Amino acid sequence: MITWVPLAGRLVEFIATKLLGNKLDATLDDKKGACRAFLELHDALFEVEQLTNKFIHMLERVAREHKPRLYGAWLRGLQVEVAGCTSRFIDAADHVSRVLEVLDPALFLTFGQMRKSRTGLVAAVSRVFSGQVVRFEVQWQQSEPRDRLLGISYTSPPTSAMNLDLEALYQSVRGMEVPRGMFGGGIDMLARNLPEENAVEVLVPDDVSGIARLAARCREHVQPVAAARAKLHEFVAAEFSIDDLLYVGSGTSARVTGWPPRL
Repeated sequence: MITWVPLAGRLVEFIATKLLGNKLDATLDDKKGACRAFLELHDALFEVEQLTNKFIHMLERVAREHKPRLYGAWLRGLQVEVAGCTSRFIDAADHVSRVLEVLDPALFLTFGQMRKSRTGLVAAVSRVFSGQVVRFEVQWQQSEPRDRLLGISYTSPPTSAMNLDLEALYQSVRGMEVPRGMFGGGIDMLARNLPEENAVEVLVPDDVSGIARLAARCREHVQPVAAARAKLHEFVAAEFSIDDLLYVGSGTSARVTGWPPRL
């Protein structure tokens, strides 16, 4: 997920910008649930941003400390953190997708998918963020007394996805009926802009120039995430009441760290 932060940031900022100023329907069945969904997404995005910065720091140690390579001790445990962070982002994005299906179906079709399940079609985030597409793996060779670092394999958002005109996609699906029912076909407009195969890149521990390039790329890509979180913060503050925020903050099942969110 940490190599996919620029696409996540673009999408979240687009969603918040579109929703900002459009007063939420007062009859929305679960406005507090919607508030919780957007706060969960904010927190998940913050976690992705923090972990990406941690990874950048690891990469930049090579140049800063004049090291000849990446060391396994720096990266041990990172993959578990990335997997957990990615899972929490997808869970939050799934929740927001179900809210968007009610608030703005065109925005939902821009961001999410109708996915087939055993009970019929369900709203979820686009498979663009699935484990089959978003790859990040720290590779090790088993050895004694400690496993040896082989490298990092990862994917990045393809140019076709990063250059996608989100406004044009949004306008193109306005008026489109969201498929429903047990036997309807699934739909994922965002994933249609992915190439059939997204190349996996491999960074070996002693590729000092490659390490520097990846660090610079990640640092450039993480910047839009802060802007996305700020826009999401602005939307939540404008559209939800103090009662909504207090309800979410006191809920035992909410994965929220408090309000106002961290900026």
